[in-house]
Parts: sequence; structure tokens; C-alpha cells
Amino acid sequence: MDIFKQNRNLMIVVGVLIVFNLLLLFLVWNNSTSTSTTNEVRKSPQEMRAALTTMLKKELDFSDDQVERYLQVRFEHHEKMRRLQRKLSGIKKEMFDAVLAENSSPTISDSLLALSLETQGEIERLTYKHFEDLKNICTPEQQKKLKLMMHQVLAPPPGERLNGRPPLRGERPGGGPPTRGN
Repeated sequence: MDIFKQNRNLMIVVGVLIVFNLLLLFLVWNNSTSTSTTNEVRKSPQEMRAALTTMLKKELDFSDDQVERYLQVRFEHHEKMRRLQRKLSGIKKEMFDAVLAENSSPTISDSLLALSLETQGEIERLTYKHFEDLKNICTPEQQKKLKLMMHQVLAPPPGERLNGRPPLRGERPGGGPPTRGN
């Protein structure tokens, strides 16, 4: 009789854990698809444009003409990225729907994965082209400033490397083998 009581308690615990996992999955999925964050106040397009204009003039010494050219390039880039992001979201939804279907087929998920990777590749190419367009708007002196600015933006946080592992003792911050004597 005691073993039945233990199994019943075990089944209750497993059931509660399953409910918690499903709730957690729902919250993660819902949070990742939401477009706004609770801690971030959204700026109006005019405020974003003014902040970007100020930054371009201050950091890169852009002229008014260069700012206007960049804002046009940025708008076109943003529209293309939005379309690709929507496409990618649709593909991912199809992929997860296929996985959760009763008769899921590996070939369907493989083809959706390939389509997802292809779309992600388009996003990366579009991003590269966007920065190439920005570089082309810059004068040679501004390109130097842009390069420095991008290195600062893309630098990993102190004590962390891009591949996710912390630096080895004595390893140079930019990577590479440890220095002698450390």
C-alpha cells in the first residue's frame, strides 16, 4: 500500500513539473516574439532620427548631405530587413508546427531548416551591404573613425571572448596565445 502512495506522489510531482515546463516554454516563446521590452521606453521616429543625426555628426563628422544620404540608405535597409525578419519568423513557426505535428517528417524539418539558414544568410549579406554603403558615404578620414567605432561596438565585454570561453591566464585580450612569463 505504501508503494502506491509513493507512486501517486511521484506522479503528482512529475505532473507539476510538466505544467511548469509548459508554462516556462510559453513564457519564453511569448517573450521572444514580443516587440517591446518593459524596461525600454520606445522613442518616436523623429527622436530616433535626431539622435542618429547627432551621433553621426559628433562621432563621424558627417555633413548634412552625408546624414541625409545615410538616413535614406538606412530606411531602405530597414525595410528589407523587416521583410526578411517576417519571412524568417514564418519559417520558424512552420518548423515548430512541423515538429509538433503528430506525423512529423524529418524531410520537412530539414527543408524548413535549409530555408531558415538561407534566409539568415540573406540577412547577413544585407547587413554587410548596409555597412558597405555606410563606408562608401564616408570620406577616407571618416572611414578610419568608423572602423574604430565598429571595433569598439563589436568588442567582447572585458574578460570574455567571442567564442564564449574566458581568456586563458596570460592570454592577450584580443586573443592569441598566452604571453611568456605569466
